[in-house]
This record gives sequence, structure tokens and C-alpha cells, in this order.
Amino acid sequence: MIVFLALFVSCNEKGTNHETKSFKVSGKILYKNKPLENATVSLNDMLNFTTQSDVNGNFQIDNVPQDSYNLKVQKTFENGSYLSTNSTLEVNNDIYLNALRLPTGVTLYPAQNVTDSEALISWSPTDANDFREYKLFRHTSPGIDENTGSLIYVSTSINDTIFTDINLEPLKTYYYRIYLMNEYGKLGGSNIISIVTENRNIISNGDFEEVGNDSLPTEWIFRDNKDIYKLVQSDESYSGNNYLLINPTRYVYDLSWGSLRYRVPYTELVSGSQYTISFWYFVEELEGNSQLMIEFKPEQLTFIFDTITGEEKGIWKKYERTFTAPSNIFSDYYLEFETQVNIPYNNELWKVRIDDVSLIKKE
Repeated sequence: MIVFLALFVSCNEKGTNHETKSFKVSGKILYKNKPLENATVSLNDMLNFTTQSDVNGNFQIDNVPQDSYNLKVQKTFENGSYLSTNSTLEVNNDIYLNALRLPTGVTLYPAQNVTDSEALISWSPTDANDFREYKLFRHTSPGIDENTGSLIYVSTSINDTIFTDINLEPLKTYYYRIYLMNEYGKLGGSNIISIVTENRNIISNGDFEEVGNDSLPTEWIFRDNKDIYKLVQSDESYSGNNYLLINPTRYVYDLSWGSLRYRVPYTELVSGSQYTISFWYFVEELEGNSQLMIEFKPEQLTFIFDTITGEEKGIWKKYERTFTAPSNIFSDYYLEFETQVNIPYNNELWKVRIDDVSLIKKE
């Protein structure tokens, strides 16, 4: 609601005729107790009763017939935010509105704590006397308003100006705008901000930092012989505190001694999009015909097949492979590490560390 002081100057002197009178509506617009320039002032949204405030906040509308009007004051700021207030004005004399004060608008601050799935959204509070609520909208294009955007938060507390948006998709651009409401509708809208969520590693616990009761990393599937895997806590990890040591205590006696698997739901991969599988490995011993096989596949279909042999020892090296997600796959994928030797085999002792396994969608 606009707060103003109206000073009336009578134009109906005794003895005048009864012809239709017209009057002058003028005043000063203030924002944050300072004159507001280039605010639009109108009566009943009529073009001939519309004007702009000057550098001193002053405005004047002439030749206004006696009547009841909706007085609207609008201001769009440089950051794209705006205010729009309405009040009823009875005109039967020249009127001077001494102090039309606009409420403080809301400004969205740059988002904070943006991750692959969350973002902290905050804004400046209003001081509107007729405040009813804030409405926060989100959209995936900059053309965001209350019709195109999704309403994600409503606050009826004037000082509640923080919201954490969750369940966002990784590597996606989102736009936000907040609207200031009173009981009659919108008082104004904020600027528009955008975020780009971080990329996400589809492999959960790919760094082996989360450990289960069996002293092995959670989220992973250990097939056949678990005792060929050992979780090692060491400052010699590629990153973090842990790495996984494969085949730590025994010789290879069989063509396939054991495998380590991670299940990737097919819904995690978007058909036609590119993804990169990567991990770091460190060969301690890998001799003769021994090798570490890497497969990424849906059930019954090998999609990626590579091997690591022991040609270079004692340093961390990166394995990386980029692929395009195929279409018409409706079964889960598996990333699999498998120990294997080829015939003839000589029971060589071998050890391989792996760390920081990731599956990430390319930007």
C-alpha cells in the first residue's frame, strides 16, 4: 500500500458555474527515503494520464476530470527487478501527494553452496507494510515468470529469506525469480539469477572412503573370493585416505579368481549423451600373463573391454575411456574389475591398487 500525504487545493469558489472541472495530480516519489527518478505514474492505466518522475522524484498529471482513479506507481530497476503499487485516489480538487513511498523491493543474491543436486537461494527482505508472502519460482530458461516457472517455495514471514533447493539434476542450468505479494497480488519481482549445477559422479563411493562392517567399501559388489581385496588406509592413496588393493595375499591359480562390480541403473544414462569412465591405478606387482580386466556392460553385452598389465610399476596412472550411451538399453549396467591370467600361467604374485573410480557425464 502506498503511503502518502495529500494536500488539497480547492478550485470551487462561490459563484462559479457548474461546468466539468479538470484538476492537477502531482507529487513526489521516494524510494529508501530518496527521490526516485523514472518511476511511471498512471491513473487507470490511461496513456494520457501517465507520466514519469523527474530526477527529484516529482511528477505531474494535468487535466484530470473529477472521478475515482486507480493510482499506479511502477519502477523497473537496472538489475531487472521491479515494483508496482496501486491505491485508490479520489480526484475532486488539485492534489499534491507529498510523499509517495515505494516499499523496498527484493533482490536475489548470487546462489551459494551449489552442488550437483542442491543450491542455497537467498534474497534481501522487503519492508512493505502490506507484505503477505514471498513466492520463489524456478525454471530452465531465462524467460521465467509466475506462469512459466515452477513455484518451489512460499514464505509468509517477512524475514524468511533463505531457501535450499534440492533434487536438482547435475550439469544443468536453472533460473530463479522471487515475487513479492500483498493480499491483492504482486507488489514486485526480483532480478533473475541463474546457476549451473556441478557434475556428478554416478559411481557412489568411488573413492572407497565409506567402509562397511566387513571392512570393505560400501556400494560395491564383491563376487567370488572377497579375500583377494583389501581396503588400505594410507597416505599413499591417490586421494583421500583409502585405496583398494586387489589380490593382496595369494598367487593366481585360476583363470578367473574374482571380480569387483558396481551396478549403474540404466536410468542414470541418457541415450546419446557422452560419459567418461576413469580411475587411478598403481601397479605393485603384475607380471607374466597376469592382467586386470575392466568391463562396462549391460548384462549379456560387453560394451567396454580393456586390460591393464604390469608394464609400468610404482606410480599412479589414470585410466580413462569416453563412450556414447546407446539407445534401447533397459537393463542395468555393470562396471567390473576382474583378475585374470592367460594360459600358460606361472602363479606370479601380483598386486594392483585402484582409487577414485568415476563415471561422469561430459559437459
